[in-house]
Amino acid sequence: MRFLQICRPVYAMALAGFAVILFSSSCNVRLGEPKLWEAYPPAAGLERNDAGAKHKILFIGNSLLYWRNGVKMFADLATSAGAGPMKVGYVYGNNYRLDDFLQEGTAMKMIRQHGPWDYVVLFEGSAIAGNEPDRLEQNYSVFDKVIRQVGATPVLVETYVDDPKYWWQSYKGFFQVADKYHVPVIPLASAWEYVRANHSDVPLYWTDNHHPSLQGTFLECCMFYGCLMETSPLRLSGKLSYKDRGSYGPDVSDQTDIIFSKDADRIAVETAAAKVILMHVFDRQSAFGLRTEKYGDGDYMEAVQQLTAKTE
Repeated sequence: MRFLQICRPVYAMALAGFAVILFSSSCNVRLGEPKLWEAYPPAAGLERNDAGAKHKILFIGNSLLYWRNGVKMFADLATSAGAGPMKVGYVYGNNYRLDDFLQEGTAMKMIRQHGPWDYVVLFEGSAIAGNEPDRLEQNYSVFDKVIRQVGATPVLVETYVDDPKYWWQSYKGFFQVADKYHVPVIPLASAWEYVRANHSDVPLYWTDNHHPSLQGTFLECCMFYGCLMETSPLRLSGKLSYKDRGSYGPDVSDQTDIIFSKDADRIAVETAAAKVILMHVFDRQSAFGLRTEKYGDGDYMEAVQQLTAKTE
């Protein structure tokens, strides 16, 4: 199983940021009603556990991942797009960083005892990457060793920043680690900045201007899908097979299965994700031996080019 080997792209400067194990085929995790900046013990489980799973992915992250049920949305959209049987797990910790997960232990149990996994996807705070890259490296190195020991591939997410002026500093922190450990990166923050700069009418943030909105979570899922499935995010629909329960806060009662009110916004977000992924592929394909003409099922490049042309 191959993965986009994504490291520092030359185009970057041109982009204008205890342990309860619950297992079921579909879990809707709610961590109570946490205060935004307090750390709570993590919840863990499986969103999907299909027999004969073709894709086996574990996500470890904080509220930037679970705020609008990001893992559930990813599993739902990928399944609807024909990804096949999947095993998709999660470990969520409110206001958790990688060192919090290391100290608490649930994440390591999920990695070691509840696999096998193809990929283990790690979220770290962008402030850590930007201000304390050595801390990021120290914590990541522990995960890297354990994940590889169980035969899985570690994946680092370039998490987005709230203020774009801090994006480049955070970006350098993430890719400093990526270059040293040869770890694939999902360039979420790069795509986030691209959408923010070119499609400012798409509301990526929830009302607190920090957590992702439903549309921002969709962008996360586009990046997960494009990288982990190695196929075009332009295949994803803007409709869920379930009613989203909303998020913590004043909108918890909202229920919808429609992510975008305008289909043009969905296409713009998907196209932005595809562009950012392709930019990374073109930049580093020689370094990692990636042959773009055999990327995914072979029609990714063509689909991106055709749909991009229609939206510009």
